[in-house]
Amino acid sequence: MEIAFLIPAFLQGLGIVALVSISYDILLHQRIDNRVRSFLVALIFTGAVAGTMSLPIAVGSGVYFDLRHVLLVLAAPFGGLGAAMLTGTVAAIYRIWLGGAGALAGVAGILISVSVGVFSLRLFQLRRRTFKRSVLIGLMPSCSLLSLSLLPPETAAGVLKAIALPMIVSNFMGAIVVLSLLDRRKTQIEREAELEESAHTDALTGIANRLKLESAAPGIIGTALANEKKVALLIMDIDHFKQVNDTFGHASGDIILADVARVLKREMREDDLIARYGGEEFVAVIAVESEAEAHIAAERICRSVARSRHEVRGIRLTVTISIGLQMIGEAESSLSEMMELADSALYQAKAKGRNRVELAKAA
Repeated sequence: MEIAFLIPAFLQGLGIVALVSISYDILLHQRIDNRVRSFLVALIFTGAVAGTMSLPIAVGSGVYFDLRHVLLVLAAPFGGLGAAMLTGTVAAIYRIWLGGAGALAGVAGILISVSVGVFSLRLFQLRRRTFKRSVLIGLMPSCSLLSLSLLPPETAAGVLKAIALPMIVSNFMGAIVVLSLLDRRKTQIEREAELEESAHTDALTGIANRLKLESAAPGIIGTALANEKKVALLIMDIDHFKQVNDTFGHASGDIILADVARVLKREMREDDLIARYGGEEFVAVIAVESEAEAHIAAERICRSVARSRHEVRGIRLTVTISIGLQMIGEAESSLSEMMELADSALYQAKAKGRNRVELAKAA
């Protein structure tokens, strides 16, 4: 059998692969839960495998060729273990339904391809694409040829003689094409996400920066109010921070800032937002049930910072913070206006002795 004999199935498979790439690209751009995304990727790969299996080339009695193994190998790296399991299960059921003398070998080949994909996850996670990596990935789908050992010896020998080389070449080319399309898009999206994360992260403390605060706070506030909760806006400032810088230097001041940021982040819940607003000033946005709960949370944060110890030039220091607290109870409230009110409360806390929480007047 000549390689040209498999060209129709190969081209049909590439068409399906193109649809997989487009669908995968669309999913990567959607801001959805990772579990939902993984499930949708699983459906995409499952549909693609079923599509390739519905357009096979018969190479013997009950023995078929298609690009299913390329997609089965890549399902785990790009969709996770769940995608690999779902895709493999559907492919196995489909192959049993197709029947024929090669059904058992076909199912075994599917299991081999899924297993190779799962056990090769580490290789796929390597961002650096090398020639060796590409060759290994290109050869993986052809591991399914081992399943031909389940056929009668004469049949297996005949099939191997007829399709071994064309199948290896087709699977190799198919795997490289699919990998190139999907890997390039995945890498690009990951880099875009990293750049976005970097743009919204304070380099010194590792928490959100002012840009992130201004872009994310309205969403947090809107969600909390929609769930009939209140929102506490906390502006926090390290007391006498200028003295720390003047006495120990700005490098030591940076250590204090990073330490305080870690304490503040530790006090936040998963859905809370903590950001460095500028200098020694931090802002938190947290959803609460009541003003009393907000005040308790602010007092707890104040005490946590006061209890913390910071080592600077071999000296253990203690710093405190003052907190201005403003409650937000209406969706129409302007973040900038609420910030001004919280800032006024912060000045009151400073004026009343520092290391304390001061509640702003109701908006």
